[in-house]
Amino acid sequence: MELMDYHNHHWRCGHAKHDIEDYIKAAIDKGLSEIGIADHFPYGATTDDPKFEELPRENTGMKVKEFPEYIQEIKDLRDKYKGQIHVKISTEVAFVSSGQALDRQKAVLEPFMDDFDYLLCGLHSIKPDGVTAIPFSKEKGPEILRAHGEDKIHMAYI
Repeated sequence: MELMDYHNHHWRCGHAKHDIEDYIKAAIDKGLSEIGIADHFPYGATTDDPKFEELPRENTGMKVKEFPEYIQEIKDLRDKYKGQIHVKISTEVAFVSSGQALDRQKAVLEPFMDDFDYLLCGLHSIKPDGVTAIPFSKEKGPEILRAHGEDKIHMAYI
C-alpha cells in the first residue's frame, strides 16, 4: 500500500511551526510516496474587510503578498526531492462569503492554476441559528453541539 498525505501546513499559517522542507523530509523518512503541501490560502483575500491583512499571522495565515513565495518554495523543493518523493502543490481555500471575496480569491489563485495539483476547500465555520460556530473545536464543540443539536450542526457543516 502506498502512503500519502495531502493536508499539510507550515509556519506561514500561524499555527504550525516547521518549514515545508521539514515536512517533506519527514514524509520521506516515513516512507510516503507523495506529500501534498496545502497551507491556508491568505485570509486577506477571502473577506471584504481590509483590516484582515493587518491581523497577526496566527489569526489569518499567510499574507496575500506571501502567496507567490509559498508556491515557488514548493516548486523548488519538488525539484530538489524529485526521485525521492512526489511533492504536490495545493492550498486550502476557506469559503467565507460569496460576492467580491470570491472574485478576490480567484484573482489571487488564477496566476497559479497551472501549478496546482489539487485545491482543498476549508469550511471552518457555520451559522446554526444565525450564530457563528466552529463545531469541531476542542473548546466549544461540545457546548455548541448541545446548544444547537448534533444532527443540525453536522448537516449544516456538510
